[in-house]
Amino acid sequence: MAGRRRVLLLPPTLAFTGMYPFPVAHPYDRYAMPDLERPNAAAWPALAGARGSVALLRPGDLLFVPAFWRALAGAPGPCHGLSCARRASGCVSARS
Repeated sequence: MAGRRRVLLLPPTLAFTGMYPFPVAHPYDRYAMPDLERPNAAAWPALAGARGSVALLRPGDLLFVPAFWRALAGAPGPCHGLSCARRASGCVSARS
């Protein structure tokens, strides 16, 4: 990784209630409808009490995201990183 990356981690308890996910067949399935960086409590009332954890990653850091947790990553400046996910089928995918 080069640069810094800020990651907001949200627990699985918010996955289907507090995050207002798009419907299952929707092109944005598995994404939250509200802007999680700047939530609008009037439009998305269940987000008002949502609490997560923030991790600031620097070169050499590693972050493990447990199953069913949501991770919203952003960078305060130029950043290059690698994300790997292991699926139940044993397939491994990587993206930057």
